[in-house]
Amino acid sequence: AFLGTSRQLVVGPVAMESLLIASGLSGLLTESECPKWHAHGKSSLKSQSQLCPEEYTALVLATTFVVGLLETVSSIFGLGVLLRFLGKPVITGFTAGSAIVIMTSQ
Repeated sequence: AFLGTSRQLVVGPVAMESLLIASGLSGLLTESECPKWHAHGKSSLKSQSQLCPEEYTALVLATTFVVGLLETVSSIFGLGVLLRFLGKPVITGFTAGSAIVIMTSQ
């Protein structure tokens, strides 16, 4: 880790973060940013990332930048200590839930 050590550090593409970003950003582009998706209706078989790839990519990059900035600020101020208040069952449940989501979405 660049600014400190972490027992949970994962380097490389991680499927759970990708799924969280995809589900969190789905449908966020406005009608002026992605008129094709809004014209077909929200029940369209194609997603905004398929119909408006440039705008969706810009949204993903902005989200990634903000998350990276938050992680950097958290590291500088030593906010990793707050993770000690999460119990082992919470972390185990999140990991197991992530595995199930990844298995069903593949």
